[in-house]
Amino acid sequence: MHLLRGALPVLLSCLFCASSLADDNTASPEEQVRSHISRYVQAFNNEDLDGLTSLWAEEGVLTNLTTGESTNGRTQIVAAVKDFLTEQPQAHLSGTVSQV
Repeated sequence: MHLLRGALPVLLSCLFCASSLADDNTASPEEQVRSHISRYVQAFNNEDLDGLTSLWAEEGVLTNLTTGESTNGRTQIVAAVKDFLTEQPQAHLSGTVSQV
């Protein structure tokens, strides 16, 4: 799993399912994005594969910015993350949103 090795330098494109971002009609788009990223980080750190699956769009793409390797599709992305977490049990993800 070269795609996920190291510190996980990745570009998460098509990460958010449009329907789940629209679940909270009272939150601003920025609040929705921040909440979604927080939920993703929490699911990753808790090794919650169901939670991760729910946050990826069916046609999502995970791209490693260091190697340029891409994994396409929700099922393949979650499988790659599962393999990574098995190989790197001490892995911890953090995220910061600076601008939406």
